[in-house]
This record gives sequence, structure tokens and C-alpha cells, in this order.
Amino acid sequence: MNILNEFFGDPLKHARTTKEKRQIRQPQRGSFRFVLSLLLATGAAFAYSFAADLLFGGFIGAYPTTAFLPAVTWSVISVGLILAAYALARWSRWLALPYAVFGTLAVLGGVVGAHLLDFIVAGAMFLHAFFVWKASGPPKAKAGRWDAVLNNCDLVMARDEIVVMHRRLNEEAKQKHGGYFWKNEYVAAWYAFRDDPNIETARAFLDTAPTALPYFESCSPGGTLCSTNRYFRERGQKPPLE
Repeated sequence: MNILNEFFGDPLKHARTTKEKRQIRQPQRGSFRFVLSLLLATGAAFAYSFAADLLFGGFIGAYPTTAFLPAVTWSVISVGLILAAYALARWSRWLALPYAVFGTLAVLGGVVGAHLLDFIVAGAMFLHAFFVWKASGPPKAKAGRWDAVLNNCDLVMARDEIVVMHRRLNEEAKQKHGGYFWKNEYVAAWYAFRDDPNIETARAFLDTAPTALPYFESCSPGGTLCSTNRYFRERGQKPPLE
């Protein structure tokens, strides 16, 4: 579970406890969780490079057949580390970076040493980097379910109205000396849409929070919020919900 903080500026200034500050830091790339996940991914890539080297080296005769057993061991270590990294930063494609770096180093080793095995390992590393990159991206929503509304919706306006809703809930919780907690799936989908409001992120957000659909409907032509906001902005006034 997570606390949503929709403040301009530094949200840590609005946190009341150390626990809240940890929760606010969680979605940020510079957070401890992100750095730790990147370190785990680096360890996973390192272990995978060893496994690939031993495995393919055994196949082409560069190493004796006894190399297959440690290849399995390194593979298990690699899988465990990348799963741990994925658990900490589920939708961060930066997890693929260490695999690409080790793949590049393998290519350089192959160029310098003229070893076929280095190029094979490099190919395996780049292929694995691609799979990690694909797996670490935000889930794609199914096209069509929400498109009748989203295709005509002012997504930036909808994003802004949902931000207002979150702020109001935060203020309400503050008055009651409590806090609203949200599922991690909702938080991740919301931050993706908030930071980059487009059809794909909006679909993923609505898949997670179907009850938010009225906000998108209201920000479509003819919708209440769309008409009201346009009325005030055309007259150089601030919309009442901002």
C-alpha cells in the first residue's frame, strides 16, 4: 500500500512522519529502492554473464563439460537477483541497463582478444537486456475498452482534475489525522499517467481504476469539466476546480 502525495514542489515537506517520507520517496527514481534494485540487476547481469560464458563455452568446447553445473548455479543466482530487483522497481526499464553494459564489455573483449565466445556471450546479454526491458515496462492496456472516451478526451485536463481529487483527499485525511492508502498497482499506473498523459498510460490507469472513468468523460467535448473550464479560461479566469 502507498500514500499518494500530489503537491507542487517537494512532497517531503508535507509528510508528517518518517514512515510517510519513506512512502513518498518510493516512486522516485533516486530513491533507495531504485538504487538497490539497480544494484541487484547489476549482480544479476554479472551472474548471467558467467552462466552464459560457461554454458556456451561448454557447447563449443572452450571449457570441459564440467562447466555446465556451475552454469546452472550462476543461472539460478541471476534469476533470483533479477526477481528481487523487479520486486523493488517493478516498472523500471533501467533494470535492463546492466545487461547492455556487460554485453558491450563482452563485445570489446571479443574485439581485443578475437574470441568467438565473447561475441556469443555479448549476443546473449543483449538479448536478455531486451527481454528485461520489455518485461520491466508498464503493462499495456487492451485497446478498445476505454478508447471511445479517451480518443476525444483532454487527457491533460483529466490528469489535472484527478490531481485535485487526490489533494482534496489528502486534506480530508489530514483534518482527520489519518491518511488514505492506495494499492501499489494504482500508484504505479497513476504516476505513469500523471507524468506522461497519453492514450496508453490512460488505458493502463483505467484498467487499474475503472471508477476514474467519469473524470475522463467530464473532460471530453460536452463534458461538465471541459465546458466549465473552457468557459472560465476563455474569459481569462481561473477554473474553479484548480
